[in-house]
Amino acid sequence: MQSNHMALDVDARDILLDVFLSGAPEECRTLYMGIPGFFGAPKETIQNYALYPQAISNLVRFVELFPEAQTHLFLALRNPATFIPAIMAEATTDNLNLIMNKSDPGALRWSDLLKSIRQRFPALLMTIWYTEDTPFIWGQLMRLVGGFSPSTPTVGSYSLIESILSEEGFTRFQAYLKKHPEMNERQKRKVMFAFAERFGRADVLEQDVNVPGLDAQMVYDLTAQYEADLANINNISGVRLVLP
Repeated sequence: MQSNHMALDVDARDILLDVFLSGAPEECRTLYMGIPGFFGAPKETIQNYALYPQAISNLVRFVELFPEAQTHLFLALRNPATFIPAIMAEATTDNLNLIMNKSDPGALRWSDLLKSIRQRFPALLMTIWYTEDTPFIWGQLMRLVGGFSPSTPTVGSYSLIESILSEEGFTRFQAYLKKHPEMNERQKRKVMFAFAERFGRADVLEQDVNVPGLDAQMVYDLTAQYEADLANINNISGVRLVLP
């Protein structure tokens, strides 16, 4: 006997697959989905001194839709000092208290969210990286998401580094790569950092935080805490952390 709940899940799954795959789900081996707000709406992002308190329940519902599939979560983390203002902008509010929901910014740890996900889903594949590193590892991320080997050429590998460099800087960067085709990925990243330091666009790399309640000391403390949390994330089993 099939419960009504299971029948609804099957119906919902079939509808989603029909929409995503234009009616040809039998031809799909891997389905990639980027879902803004999957873990919660902006005003629900921070509650009870935690990030994304609805993440677990939303993941449970998602996994139940595809019980026979292997789910792989790709998630970019971000410094709370800039993440909180970004969430406020998405929620179209300048009220810090509205977003924080009586939570202390200093209590927010990405590692707490990841530990909760791991505890509920022991076998879930997770690939994590820092938003601030994305321009330098974009090519690798595309290969990881696509399941390609590290040596597979990808179109657009340098599109994000282009966005943070001046026009002159990116032109010189391309010329340098062409002149040194023998460089491996680690060497290329060192070159990216060097070019970003010299030709980086200040309007992109330097983010001013103008939020009442988040003063310079708080921004400094949140940034230090964010960087220190790396050790906690590294200790979570089964988490693939992508670093430059």
